Amino acid sequence: MKQIRILLVDDQTLFRESIKSVLEMRNPCIQVVAQAADGKEGLELAETLQPDIILMDVRMPLMDGVESARLIRSSCPEAKIIMLTTFDDDEYVFEALKAGAAGYLLKDIPPAVLESAIISVYNGGILMSPEVAAKVVNRLSTAPQKKVSNNDDSIREMITEREMEILQAIAQGKDNREIAKELYLSEGTVRNYVSSIYAKLNVKDRAEAILYAIEKKIV
Repeated sequence: MKQIRILLVDDQTLFRESIKSVLEMRNPCIQVVAQAADGKEGLELAETLQPDIILMDVRMPLMDGVESARLIRSSCPEAKIIMLTTFDDDEYVFEALKAGAAGYLLKDIPPAVLESAIISVYNGGILMSPEVAAKVVNRLSTAPQKKVSNNDDSIREMITEREMEILQAIAQGKDNREIAKELYLSEGTVRNYVSSIYAKLNVKDRAEAILYAIEKKIV
């Protein structure tokens, strides 16, 4: 496996050092290339180093993780962001996903789960812990419903049966490799379907596709 370059962004030094030690000990293909103590420093390091994955705390001084993620997604579109949160960060969950985060996990997850999440997101997956997914669904179900337009009504007609299967797999957090194996397709074919889905839904990445699909009750 190619080396996965990680940027750690968290205001707690002990937490950063612990994550670095655990990840690099567990997997020689994971390398923590830098650490930042706040969102502003994280943005600067991301622009300089162009890491593959950014593990980002939500609540930090100077600039929180949501704003930092939004700016990083604009200046470093190839970098994939996994937000790390605690149970009391409900108000940040939805905004972080809208900002383009590719994962949203609780800080108390086992090291093996974090390692697996990093590899999955690196390969194109989207991950949310069950607790976080429940918060997103709850937020969407209680939000004021937009008036449905003719364009919204036509979405289901635009999406083919195969594309629907792939969209549902994306919503479950599966990457292209996993989808290809499950549906007996090549990864190249899956990539083409994913691109078609993005174009039809007018979204730019997996996070937006998931949010759109849930909001419109497509999946």
